[in-house]
Amino acid sequence: MGPDASAQFPAWLTGRLPTAIDSAEQLREVAAILRRDPSIAAQNHAGGIERWLAYGGDLRRHLGALVKRGGANDVPARRQRRQARDAAIRSAAEEGPGNQSERVRWLQEQLLRGGLPQLSVFKVDEPLPTSTAQLHRILTGQ
Repeated sequence: MGPDASAQFPAWLTGRLPTAIDSAEQLREVAAILRRDPSIAAQNHAGGIERWLAYGGDLRRHLGALVKRGGANDVPARRQRRQARDAAIRSAAEEGPGNQSERVRWLQEQLLRGGLPQLSVFKVDEPLPTSTAQLHRILTGQ
């Protein structure tokens, strides 16, 4: 093997660190592979990679994966966790006494005391809501 023989191998095989040119070339190859897939998602992602290679900027924005400022709750995984949490709170409220206002107060007391063990799994992501306004919103599905 001559001195240029290592150029045909990926950087991780030769022990040298990849350069920006290596990374850009790999992304061009990824875009080309995606272009061969007729699905809309593949075409959109190929276009995003190609735009990023041509114009620079934030790759997440070109791929459509950048969450807008203040839009953290719009991330699908977070939205699903919050919907599951809210459904569990509504289910727990069914155990409470009286009308909706009384149930909101009962829920608030239970949550502040650390009761309702069925909701403890949701404490991992973020604190459970304890304000009457939030609990009322959850119970009414707003």
